[in-house]
Amino acid sequence: MTADHGGRATPAPIGLFDKHIACAACESLFAHTDQVAIEFRRGVLTGSIPPVRIERSPDPKLGLIASYDVDASKLHSFAMFTLYRAFLSGRPECRQVAAPWIEEEVRQRLIDGHSTIDTGRDVVIIFVTHPLAAMAGSPVHMSSQPDFYRLILPHMNILIADEGISLPTGFQPLRLESGMPVTVWNRPLPLQGDVKFAVEAIGKAEPQVDRILAAMSRRRADSVVKSD
Repeated sequence: MTADHGGRATPAPIGLFDKHIACAACESLFAHTDQVAIEFRRGVLTGSIPPVRIERSPDPKLGLIASYDVDASKLHSFAMFTLYRAFLSGRPECRQVAAPWIEEEVRQRLIDGHSTIDTGRDVVIIFVTHPLAAMAGSPVHMSSQPDFYRLILPHMNILIADEGISLPTGFQPLRLESGMPVTVWNRPLPLQGDVKFAVEAIGKAEPQVDRILAAMSRRRADSVVKSD
């Protein structure tokens, strides 16, 4: 559901809905990598995709590093295609995505069905098991030297390096690389700023949720009257 001002709040099982990004034919180009990411996320959280290697931190708060035998190139493409969608969107929730370089890196590969992993763009996946991490959010541009984009999905965050830079050294072992296992950071606690984000998102969404529930109640009441 949208959680910002501007336009009507629209419930959608996949998050923000913007029918103006692509036509139905072009939207289908995203479907395969979307499904790969959905199955990977579900498999990691439920344990149906077992890790091939685990390294636990001495500090339980830092969680663990786990590697999975899945196709890194498709998850890399999912990350880049999702950021591309946000770049094309005119919705206010996506206004932080100002990445003209993504047009050149993604558009033709999307049309041709090729992976974006050969671009060398740093992409890292982080899982967060804390209940607050169940919320999805709009793409965020993190100005933190180096700059990067953060895709906020329920219990799964994806970091994408901005133009001409690499993610910090500590993240380098987690980079998605062609032909290599997918290595993720699985941590129990929210990332820095997530608690503040959750409070703000709930506060913005509350009036919109109230309006949607009220409209549903009115429709239900109308249907009862008509049936009588």
